[in-house]
Amino acid sequence: MQKNKKGFTLAEVLITLGIIGVVAALTAPALIQHAASAKVGPAFSRCISNLSNGFQAYLYERESNTVFGADPTIANEPVKIFDELANNHVKMKHDANITSKAIKESVSGDDILAADKAEVFLLNDKSAIFVSSNKCKLGGTIAEDSNSGSSGGSGGSGDSGSENSQANADRCSFYFLPLGWLNKDIIVLGEDAFELAYDNKGNIQIYGLDYGDNWTEKCTDAMVKNFGPSSDRKSCGGRIAAMGFKKDY
Repeated sequence: MQKNKKGFTLAEVLITLGIIGVVAALTAPALIQHAASAKVGPAFSRCISNLSNGFQAYLYERESNTVFGADPTIANEPVKIFDELANNHVKMKHDANITSKAIKESVSGDDILAADKAEVFLLNDKSAIFVSSNKCKLGGTIAEDSNSGSSGGSGGSGDSGSENSQANADRCSFYFLPLGWLNKDIIVLGEDAFELAYDNKGNIQIYGLDYGDNWTEKCTDAMVKNFGPSSDRKSCGGRIAAMGFKKDY
């Protein structure tokens, strides 16, 4: 006796494919966003490590114990320093053909760095560093009297004396922008860009670790999911670092 073989009808196949398409459309953006955000921490960590090693090589080659000498505010001095790092010590390229974008304090907030006011250095992983010539301050060294181990970006909090010395430190700020920054119309500090600084000894400091900022209150899980001027996103770099560069959002 021949058994009847029953398969799926065309309508059933089309309905199944339609359901799969709807589910994919709903979940794919979240998966893509998660995959991209998961790369922020490692890229951030690589940038800090490479620059820390680069500054030490820079000092050794120059047979000097200071990165920028007596006055880091000299015109274009920060860009010259990063050019030297790019040419000899760190795998990055100064690309004068790329215009720096404005970095905002929030989606609808004021500019922290205006467009066209920084030079762009591209790293091997397509992340970038924005270097501005007017982001330097005078006064000491970042690591002075500090227990935080700021070189390399490790976490920890110093005492009040440490915070005071760092608040008045000789330092030049710059901005690290992870993957995908070139395609974004609005770049927000603490989400798309992270502020760092280096002092005259080549120590790297992440905004939100030891500048007296309590990132645990200013950069919580809820805040990083809700854009707006009410949340201080500047401290998110400290949050990522204190999580061992493994926390994504």
